Amino acid sequence: MPKKPELDEPILKVLEKGALTGKELKKEAINKLPNIKRPEDKKKTFDESIMRLMDKDKVHIIGYEPKPKGTRRQNLKSDYLIFSLMKTDPLEILHIFNKMSSDNLENAKIAKNELKKLFSGRIQNIESKKLEKWNITEDILKIRDLNDDELAWIDAYWIIHFYNLNNPTESIKEYSESIGYEMEMSKKKLPQLREKYEYLNIRYLAGEEHSMPIKELYGAERFIRYNLMYNSEDEKQIRGWQIKEQGLEGQDEKLIDALFTYNKPLKDDEFIKMKLGYSKPGIRTSNEINELFEDIISYIKSQNQIRDALTERFVHGLSERKDADKSLENLISEVSGNKLV
Repeated sequence: MPKKPELDEPILKVLEKGALTGKELKKEAINKLPNIKRPEDKKKTFDESIMRLMDKDKVHIIGYEPKPKGTRRQNLKSDYLIFSLMKTDPLEILHIFNKMSSDNLENAKIAKNELKKLFSGRIQNIESKKLEKWNITEDILKIRDLNDDELAWIDAYWIIHFYNLNNPTESIKEYSESIGYEMEMSKKKLPQLREKYEYLNIRYLAGEEHSMPIKELYGAERFIRYNLMYNSEDEKQIRGWQIKEQGLEGQDEKLIDALFTYNKPLKDDEFIKMKLGYSKPGIRTSNEINELFEDIISYIKSQNQIRDALTERFVHGLSERKDADKSLENLISEVSGNKLV
């Protein structure tokens, strides 16, 4: 049977009064136990409980007690680390924020370290969740050949598009009214279409469904940009194919450039970004997180007229409230001009 966590609850109770060094915390937590339950190996039991509580995000380290003058420490011990409860309520976090302005330099320093730890944990949590979601989306990204309906539809779409482009003085073919008829005509030449559109594939996420024809022009243009993809990386080859197969011979070069750019399918990372709403996440280093923290604190302090509102947004972003991540991301975007990704 696993050993009973004798010191977990006493440690949490003691830390409700405020941050303490490991040495102080161990002594007070053990004193809360009846004599009969006090562990023989106090250090080992304390260290095990602390690690367990840290793994559960209930306690964290906010600093390190400076060594007394004239003494020498051989290694890092829990006695000299400063521990605190992991604060998640906005009022508790606001209290820590305000303590950074304390006249007591040591208290202000401890408060800032505690707030920095909260901020670092929140950033790492946001980044890891976004990266996990990105990786899951990447794993369910599928690519396949166009089926018969899709071949007929893409051919019909370009027939309508280039009829209107090449006959500007004629009556315009309305996409929604013409697509069904043109698809039926294109279905009669499917073998040729497979060769004509050999450079195209369909990209989609597992579980996504779409039916042909896409009846609205906006939906059609969106599908071409997002769900179609080239199976060749050679842009010169693709451009030559487009000019030949899509009736662009003789057209003005600027028009060809515009069409080539506008109808250019997205790359996989761009496709996933469109689906999730953010670019592929990077993971900030500890130094980068600390610099970002300092930038936010400086920004809040510099905005006299809206300082309270900014403080409230920052505190909210560090809490466990439902939309905390979004609140912090918006503030970071405002401070740095770069959305957290």
